[in-house]
Amino acid sequence: MTRERLKESMEISIVRLEPGVGQAMGSLLSSRGEHRPLRIHLHFSGCCDPSLYVCPAARHDADLIQELEWLTFIMDPETYQLVGEVTISCVEERDERGFVLTPQKPVSPGREAGARAIVIRSTL
Repeated sequence: MTRERLKESMEISIVRLEPGVGQAMGSLLSSRGEHRPLRIHLHFSGCCDPSLYVCPAARHDADLIQELEWLTFIMDPETYQLVGEVTISCVEERDERGFVLTPQKPVSPGREAGARAIVIRSTL
């Protein structure tokens, strides 16, 4: 990673964690023996609006990087341009814990704010 990319990465906030998220993600990753950074990315399925995901992945040279609560988050600059800062919160449904990723910018133009949150379950 170039010195300029590292400086730029440190100045941009790519993720914000709601209370308890860092601990929940850390526990889940630890229980699976996972130590890779967490990539936030868009998945395009073709027929539907793109979905926002978080999953363990290797770093790439161009990635934006942010460390929060002992977790390392990565995002490619193109995704950041599309979604902005991503807020992650916890959700529990039927005794199952998951995460909600809410982008700063709408994933699909014209959508209301409530339609921007995507529930993520076992992608970690």
